[in-house]
Amino acid sequence: MIEERVPTVQEASYSAGDHMSQNPIVFRYIDSALAIVLTGEGRYRKDAVEISNMNGFVSHTAGQFYIDRRQRASRYNRGWMLLVSEVTRRVQAFEAESDGEALKSKDLVLALLGWSPEPFSRETYTPGHVTCTGLVLSPDRNQILLVHHRRLNRWLLPGGHCESDDSTIASVAQREVKEETGVVLLENAAPLVGIDVHPIPAKHREPLHLHHDLIFAFQAKSLSTQCSPESRDVRWCPLTDFDRYELPAPIRRAAGRALR
Repeated sequence: MIEERVPTVQEASYSAGDHMSQNPIVFRYIDSALAIVLTGEGRYRKDAVEISNMNGFVSHTAGQFYIDRRQRASRYNRGWMLLVSEVTRRVQAFEAESDGEALKSKDLVLALLGWSPEPFSRETYTPGHVTCTGLVLSPDRNQILLVHHRRLNRWLLPGGHCESDDSTIASVAQREVKEETGVVLLENAAPLVGIDVHPIPAKHREPLHLHHDLIFAFQAKSLSTQCSPESRDVRWCPLTDFDRYELPAPIRRAAGRALR
């Protein structure tokens, strides 16, 4: 493995040796938990990054950043039924109009899918991994289903990590919804209504990392639910009570798209 240590500044250029590239490598922070490495013609947009000739992801250890070329291992995502190409197409087709936060998250998810050897594995911490969430509308489409998360101690949408036997990316969200709430869903198509990349605090052996969360919309057959051990409570939230449950902006915007 070849490591090149670089200054931890907001944006820096570093000329690597022939083992990497003849072009400078540009390091740019995306946020406090993630930096992306580009070579050659790295082109920047406001609040987002366009990837060109990426060499690898930057790892963070003891306040230092370095290139970890092990991140360029096999691109075949062995042992998973989920296909990177299919998930990439779903994400590329997502339209966020003027939602700058969702557009930035979309670019970060596409970067992860394009360059991480294991983008669906919950053990990929640099920079993180794909997760899926379900936004469930009530039968009358006037409420959404929330769970009170034990670890985070707040009201959120049900969701979680991918598993190796998940057949489609939307089925990840569907499985998590059923496991956490017991709700019965209509067998309708599940559109992608939100993308939200956010940091997850370090805990035990898990370092600080990013969840690249894909939010899919579903509709329930009935209001019947059952709380799982992962949650303190399951509750239907009227569309007028988002402030009461202190729902974050990405959930509110995803709900708006689900109702169109």
